[in-house]
Amino acid sequence: MSREFFPDPVVAWAYCLGLGFLTSVAAYIDTKTAKIPNRLNFLILGTGLIANGIRGAWLAAIEKPLWVFDTGSWGLGLIDGVLFGLLGFLVAFVVMFGFWLLGLCGGGDVKLLAAVGGWIGLSVNLLWVWLMSIVTLFIWTILRILTRGLSPKSLKKTVGSLSQQTDGRASPHNSVRVTYSVPIAVAVILVLLWVHRFELLLALPPQPGS
Repeated sequence: MSREFFPDPVVAWAYCLGLGFLTSVAAYIDTKTAKIPNRLNFLILGTGLIANGIRGAWLAAIEKPLWVFDTGSWGLGLIDGVLFGLLGFLVAFVVMFGFWLLGLCGGGDVKLLAAVGGWIGLSVNLLWVWLMSIVTLFIWTILRILTRGLSPKSLKKTVGSLSQQTDGRASPHNSVRVTYSVPIAVAVILVLLWVHRFELLLALPPQPGS
């Protein structure tokens, strides 16, 4: 069984609900205004670093294993948690910035997923959120296209303009505007509920020898 990520179920629920709420707010604003305010991205990043710092300090205080440092000192636990979130932010930013340079995503996508990295940290869960968001984006796009009943010409315009739409620019006439923030919010919720299902008490952990 993997090491505990949270000191208790209450902290686990507060963490998951907090990130789920913030990404949902970002998705709502983006859907309404075609833009995610920078101050919201900074809020998501800042609260993520704080949440990981508190989580790390709490784990250390009850002598649970940390990410890098030895446990037992809440100060080292605090540093451990902040470092975990900060590196998650940096890795997510660098990867998404590379995709932005290739024209595969918008600038808003880079900032939002990088801010989410401040919560999820430098872990495989960040990769799962990214992959799940791509799958969700694809499914959502197909559903939007099918429900709109676009002509082949409009469909071609829609597919060719997805990266521009995620950056808040105008959509072509009769095309479907798809925002990447909605798939990110969905992916965050699904991944957190699945990965932390045992600590959230949503499922019973497997018994030894079963």
